[in-house]
Amino acid sequence: MAMTIQEVERHLQAEGLKYQRIRDAAVGLVFGDLRRYRNPEGEPRLLVVVSLEENGEYLKVFAPQAFTAQGPHVDDFLRACAMIQWATKLIQFEYDPSDGEIRPIVEFPIEDGTVTQKQLARCVHAVVGLLEEYYPALQQALETGKVALPGPEEALAGMLRQLLGQLPPDQLARLLEDLESRGRGQGGSGGGSTTDDPGGPREL
Repeated sequence: MAMTIQEVERHLQAEGLKYQRIRDAAVGLVFGDLRRYRNPEGEPRLLVVVSLEENGEYLKVFAPQAFTAQGPHVDDFLRACAMIQWATKLIQFEYDPSDGEIRPIVEFPIEDGTVTQKQLARCVHAVVGLLEEYYPALQQALETGKVALPGPEEALAGMLRQLLGQLPPDQLARLLEDLESRGRGQGGSGGGSTTDDPGGPREL
């Protein structure tokens, strides 16, 4: 049971992601006005390609030409890529030494299965989120040779931003409203304080 490009398109439509068919078995998604990432032309834009291979039995989600690794610090840049692979999930980096192209990629065999809407969305958002989070460190490694990845607190904040960014607007609004109402409840003068009973249940 291979996957078809029509199924990929239906998943992307259901996620509210705009795309364009670029080959018989591939679509492209352009993410613009990014917060941190800049492509090799210096623009806050990123192209992500979703491609099916092997008659729909193999899936690739990648960002072509995300970086161009050239100059005296290529080895440092590649070391930073390897460290990011170690510290994160899903993403790998491919390197073409002929022209310096670096592309982050998620790829795996579908074989006789399929890919769900949420699985595909996670792959797409993982590529975008990783570049948004690690662009400053990668660019620093390429320009100066200094490899310094974000610390645990910065990485956690980045993961939270990525997760929140994947929520549909209505769910995000409900979450913010719920957090705000809980904050008001904790700051009020009503019940719920457990100061006099440290062993009792706490309201969250």
